[in-house]
Amino acid sequence: MRFLFGPELAPGPGKDLAVLLLVFWLLVPASLFGSPKSELTVKRRATMAYFGTVTQIVVFADFSRNEALQNWENCWTEAKALLAELETKLSPEIPEGSIGRFNALDAGGSVIIDNETAEVFRLAREVHEISGGAFNPAVYLLTDLWGFTPRFNLPAASRPVMPYDRPGGPGSALPDQRYIRAFTGLADFSRCVLTGEGGRFVLSKTGPDELVDGRRYSLKIDFGAVGKGYAAEKLAALLYRYGYRYGLVNIGSSSFRLLDRYAKEDESPVADAFGADLWPVNVRSPFDQSETYLTAYGKNEGISTSGNYERFYTINNRRYSHIINGKTGAPSEGEIISATVIGGDAARNDALTTAFCVMSAEEGRRFMEEHLQDHQVILILADGSLISNTTRYRRNP
Repeated sequence: MRFLFGPELAPGPGKDLAVLLLVFWLLVPASLFGSPKSELTVKRRATMAYFGTVTQIVVFADFSRNEALQNWENCWTEAKALLAELETKLSPEIPEGSIGRFNALDAGGSVIIDNETAEVFRLAREVHEISGGAFNPAVYLLTDLWGFTPRFNLPAASRPVMPYDRPGGPGSALPDQRYIRAFTGLADFSRCVLTGEGGRFVLSKTGPDELVDGRRYSLKIDFGAVGKGYAAEKLAALLYRYGYRYGLVNIGSSSFRLLDRYAKEDESPVADAFGADLWPVNVRSPFDQSETYLTAYGKNEGISTSGNYERFYTINNRRYSHIINGKTGAPSEGEIISATVIGGDAARNDALTTAFCVMSAEEGRRFMEEHLQDHQVILILADGSLISNTTRYRRNP
């Protein structure tokens, strides 16, 4: 998906299918700590150095004093250090990180992991279990087989080559069925076992490996669907620690953590229905990405949207997207083509929206009713109809 803040941001390589436009009225700014709102000004920083995508932080505060400007610089420096640390720990592409070391193991191996990776693992396991396996971090090999991992963002001449790569690249032909079967067998997240407590955690890989043409393949996991949301939550906590109340964090144009929204007291663009202090979030149409499908509203919560209509290729008039169904070993063909979840934790929302996109419409409705009563959920189906548990949105004509 893509979230847009002001000028359009380039989509990140992560969950960037469903396209959101977060419309912000960036107003003449004001003080956070009791001074008039007219004194608030906005500061923005963005970087593409982490998680292979754009990270953007926006805050509103009173920056009239030099100390306030230095506070912002210190916050941004610490934010970048935090991003670098989390990326190393969580990325499957960094060999020395916790996930990189785990993925290098053969079946039966174990590795000591850090507290943050253990926390992300527990969150992923929770959503995996309540979704009946619809959310599955163990599909990394299948995602690579179908051509949607970060190595396919590299030029073909410098891209690492795997035995199962198609000569013409992704989109030229379907993957070899032998690899689909083998990697589907490996896509079993229950074979990842976390033990330990008190700051010492061990992640173990159980079950057999698979052999194809004499080469051994072992289960690999990828927390890309939750890692950026987790980092957004950590950055939001950092902003609060530095004294910022108004603003947002955007990682990968796929994971947002909203703080309070600043609005002029004389400006109430949505006050008639929802209150002027809510961020308006425009969800682009999956049928015409130049159009807005609906606008939702929120603050002080996470937001995520996923969909199957932006990162894909077509073979024989059939669309294959990057959202992989671990049960079938193939890209999802679910009726839900866009899923938005607002409320609570940004990392959990990332996982939930991915899970929705491999469910049928009825499965999605039941899952929403049974597990997400405290979240706002908006599901767009292939026929253009909606399934939702909230009225806090406006659908465009």
